[in-house]
Amino acid sequence: MNKYRIHRVAKLTGLSKDVIRVWERRYSLVKPSRSANRYREYSDEDVSLFRFLKEELDRGQTIGGLAMEGRDS
Repeated sequence: MNKYRIHRVAKLTGLSKDVIRVWERRYSLVKPSRSANRYREYSDEDVSLFRFLKEELDRGQTIGGLAMEGRDS
């Protein structure tokens, strides 16, 4: 399984680093591991989730609504 730092996740998903951090904190959508030097390390699954969320936002969904759907399932 690959691990990605936040700058790479931002490039792969089209989301800003700030948005990724806010979603992580506000909606608890992902819980990245931390490297020895405390950098966030995101998994392939995390990147896939962020891509899905970005696509849904581009279709007019809201992050709050998507986060609630995820908690309900």
